Amino acid sequence: MKDPARIPEEIPAPSAMNDAYAGQASILFAEEGKVYLEDLDLKAKPYEAAQKWEDFLRHSTQAPVQGRLLIVHDDLMSFLLETATEVVARVRIDDEKKTVATGALWYEEHLPAESLLYSLFHLAPVAANGTVRKGDWDQVQRLLSGVIQLGGKASVGRGLCSLSWGFRP
Repeated sequence: MKDPARIPEEIPAPSAMNDAYAGQASILFAEEGKVYLEDLDLKAKPYEAAQKWEDFLRHSTQAPVQGRLLIVHDDLMSFLLETATEVVARVRIDDEKKTVATGALWYEEHLPAESLLYSLFHLAPVAANGTVRKGDWDQVQRLLSGVIQLGGKASVGRGLCSLSWGFRP
């Protein structure tokens, strides 16, 4: 890839539910053209555009995606999100009775530890002339950098994230 900071071309969705694309140097291939994901047997093929996205994500986010990016059909991804997400039962114990407190059983869905999430971030103009000052961006990046905790459950180690900035004005 000539410029790893440049967004690669769009990848067409795989045509069938059991089709997938991976980079040429993927470590996911179990045998020629086969990738096993959970209990699914996928027909995968090396795809140059998938390799470009892998290089782009590795460069712009420092995510550990090298050799591990797999592009699947949208319907398969929906299925995996519903069935392969870790679900943990949690309870709160009543201190006096030493049993589950009334109404204190709940379930939490957890993302895998190496999930890569992305979002757009917009900083609205605050200067009198309607522009965003460079110092404003620098201040936001200092505030939102490194490892932070998002959401609840900090006491049990949930929500720890490493933020990185892929693009800047």
